[in-house]
Amino acid sequence: MAGPRRSARSRVLVHLLLAAFAAYSPFPLLWALVTSLKRPQDTVAYPPRWIPDPLTFQNYVEVLTRTAVPWQILNTMLAASLAAVIVVAASSLAGYGFSRFDFRGKQFLLLSLLACVMVSGATKVVPLFMPLNAPSGPNTTERTSSSLPTHSITKSHPDAASRGLGADLPPYSLVHCAAFAGVRL
Repeated sequence: MAGPRRSARSRVLVHLLLAAFAAYSPFPLLWALVTSLKRPQDTVAYPPRWIPDPLTFQNYVEVLTRTAVPWQILNTMLAASLAAVIVVAASSLAGYGFSRFDFRGKQFLLLSLLACVMVSGATKVVPLFMPLNAPSGPNTTERTSSSLPTHSITKSHPDAASRGLGADLPPYSLVHCAAFAGVRL
């Protein structure tokens, strides 16, 4: 009798945890939406207010009229649609071939395909990082600052130190973070 009761309790506990997570998960998206409807000076007000007063859509107007975001959205939609069509076409042909034909190495190919799908996308970060860690040119052992996206404020603007720019940055700059990640400057 203890088994079914314990099972029901554990299911209730799991459902309560999932409900709490479901209630908590949309919070960042909701906060971003509410903040986008505030005036710029209200976004940093302390204490923060949930309901914007006054409610403004000016941020959306500025983003859609002064930036390239509409073109970037169109470009993303076209690229994603084309990629989806190509993947569906290639996958349906491959799936048909795997389901209808018997050939040598079929099991190996299916397991290889499954292994590729099971590999996390996070493992692709290292190969993308390698060009940043590589020397900046052929036959060079010294990296230049142009090979890294870590320009300091004072290097890109010589008079920044005299104007106090960068004084509010944390003591560890992006250059220190890059060095921690293994990039030697």
